Amino acid sequence: MSIKQPLKKHRNSKDLAQAVGWAQKVISKPKSYLVLVLATTGLEESDTIKKIVIMSMDQKIVLDSSVTLKKWDDLELDLMQLIGSKTCICYNAEFVSRMFQQTIDKTKQGSYLPKLECAMEAYSKFVGSRIRKTGKYHRQPLSDNDLAPIDRAKKIIEIITIMAIYKMPEPIKSEPIANCTPPPIVSAKISKAGLLLTVIPILLLILLMVIGLAYNNKAGVTHSTSKSAK
Repeated sequence: MSIKQPLKKHRNSKDLAQAVGWAQKVISKPKSYLVLVLATTGLEESDTIKKIVIMSMDQKIVLDSSVTLKKWDDLELDLMQLIGSKTCICYNAEFVSRMFQQTIDKTKQGSYLPKLECAMEAYSKFVGSRIRKTGKYHRQPLSDNDLAPIDRAKKIIEIITIMAIYKMPEPIKSEPIANCTPPPIVSAKISKAGLLLTVIPILLLILLMVIGLAYNNKAGVTHSTSKSAK
């Protein structure tokens, strides 16, 4: 099965960036990580681990061991020494953690649980296909076929590599907003000469109106007196 690329309409660029960032972190620090794959007797609560494969990020087999429940203690010591402080990447960390705990409970031996990180969770975010009812991401299968544990480990490394080299789309740049600042108001400077040229005509007009009004009043008074004398 070919490795999927993100959907064109990926609805959450933040989740996509987180998945890519996680893969890039793993690739940049290969000595800090191992890939862990289990084969189990089944999927139910009564099932246990029957095989463990551990692979380095450069695809070297660190452990390929069948599990004998009576000797779980011995295998647990080997795991602790091989893994040390490294983080184990698996596909479906919840299931792997549950199988470790069920095996410990059934054998009544040990208590070791490796530190796990989930490649399936990151890959599902990377693809971005969501369940309509819940909004959660569809869990992306590792393969269409039931791969052997070693091949599954190689597939996990391939998926991480593809995610790590994915180039995030550039954000759409918005056009700069035009400068809408109004131009500064320029105060008009009027010279004294200009002021006189403006005011004098107005004063002359007012004066002429006053003289005209006075003349009309005087003419009216004279006319009335002459009429009375007659």
